[in-house]
Amino acid sequence: MPKQWYNNPWIWAGLGVVVVGGFVLLPDARFAVSDIIVRGNKVTDATWFNDDEAYGFIIDEPEALAAQASFSLGVTIDVDTYSLARMIRSEGARQGLVRAHVAMNDLKTFAYASSLTGLLTYSTDPDRKGYYGKQYSGPMAADTVNSIQGFPNANKRRYSTAADPYDSDVQTAQIAIAERATGVDRVDGATKFIDKSSMGVQVGSKSFDAIDAQWQADGLVPFTLAGVGTDLVFYKKG
Repeated sequence: MPKQWYNNPWIWAGLGVVVVGGFVLLPDARFAVSDIIVRGNKVTDATWFNDDEAYGFIIDEPEALAAQASFSLGVTIDVDTYSLARMIRSEGARQGLVRAHVAMNDLKTFAYASSLTGLLTYSTDPDRKGYYGKQYSGPMAADTVNSIQGFPNANKRRYSTAADPYDSDVQTAQIAIAERATGVDRVDGATKFIDKSSMGVQVGSKSFDAIDAQWQADGLVPFTLAGVGTDLVFYKKG
């Protein structure tokens, strides 16, 4: 089997990646610039319910997609790693490593899930819970002509998992999980993040000011991280 791109030392050296304690540390800015070049192959090809993104969720079971990713990569990828890789690609691969750490912190306090996959497939719509998909999608009327069920409740998720991940996203997820196992927390306890530029633009989103005020009223403190930029704002308990 040919060597995967992320095992090629010349590629990593060209990106200026640093290895510390056996873990590859991704510089997010360089990763963003080089994404198209080094992201590798897409590891799965998921299918929207009824082949229509408007329904907001992927019909393939998470375990089936993790198996597909394992076949594509030639190594076993567990479902939590795959789920985290989907979130990284969907929410923003540029800062994927820190986003992954936020999700792992979020899981500690989220009462409705006991695994990363449970967290990342959670939906307020019980009919779309347990599947990957968009962060928000509205109710959908039944199509009686074509015998397609309806979804009377809006689908709201904590994170988007709408996009199929690439090799690099799986690698980033693996790094984040390995770091957490050694006690590393790159986001200083943050359990939420906001991309300021997407607020009011992304479907179903409120304004940044509205969400910021709401979360601060709930006792969360906003902050930014050096090297990540000011558009991505993190929140943790004060």
